[in-house]
Amino acid sequence: MATNDSDAVYLFERTELERQRLNQQHALLVRLCHDHLLHPSIPRAQIKRIADVGTGTGIWLQQASRSLNTAATADSEAPPLACVGFDISDAHFPSTPRENMTFVKHDMLKPFPQEYHGTFDLVHLRLMVLALKKEQITTAAENAAALLKPGGYVQWSEVEPAKLEFTPTTPAITTARAAMRANSVAKGLATTPSVDIRAALEALSFTDLTVEDYSSAGRDEFTVPAREWTKAGARAGLRVALARSGQDGGQETADTLLDDYVRDIDAGVVPTLPLAMVVGRKGKDSAA
Repeated sequence: MATNDSDAVYLFERTELERQRLNQQHALLVRLCHDHLLHPSIPRAQIKRIADVGTGTGIWLQQASRSLNTAATADSEAPPLACVGFDISDAHFPSTPRENMTFVKHDMLKPFPQEYHGTFDLVHLRLMVLALKKEQITTAAENAAALLKPGGYVQWSEVEPAKLEFTPTTPAITTARAAMRANSVAKGLATTPSVDIRAALEALSFTDLTVEDYSSAGRDEFTVPAREWTKAGARAGLRVALARSGQDGGQETADTLLDDYVRDIDAGVVPTLPLAMVVGRKGKDSAA
């Protein structure tokens, strides 16, 4: 959730049901990435301070902190890992955060407070294009980069909408995807976000840039969770997308299409989930 007009871009509600969906989605995406909370190219021993931008419920930050703290227990002199989660909405922040964690309400399209500049070893972002327009990716990258120390790492993961597939397809799924695509076009969202993110980081003189593609294709263990994830996303966002795409029929049409969409998924349609993880290192001469 990224911008003060994000309610015009972000498709999902900020409710307890949405909190549960976010946490379930997190678990699915970590499994999709072969249980890599951090990309293998990031040297874990160097990570002492983490910023999680668009933190939502903070679940990624909590698990990454636990994982890195466990790895550091052998070094009794190592300082505790410090973690800060940023989000434009505090609706899903943990009510009782751990001692090493701080959660801050902040719009990532605005410069972060000076006190955070150049203080983090890792900045993590995930699924931000649901709330970012394509043209805003550069601004988001600049503000995220400003948080990093020289030599610090950014890890930014996004679902690639253009690579999302359904086998077999059906009229309901085709119509629903058309509505979602029309919403993306109308709102100027990115359809190949990893390309735009990498370009933004290159412009900031980041080095060691890597784009790692993950997919559920051919992984039978993802058939059921991919279906559930896809249905949950449709329930959360399809009605809004239909309204924005100018489809006639109002709520009744939206409900009928959603019912047909869910029915087809339950009847055997298999979605393929494509995720791209962009990793880069801030250079000493970075523009940010």
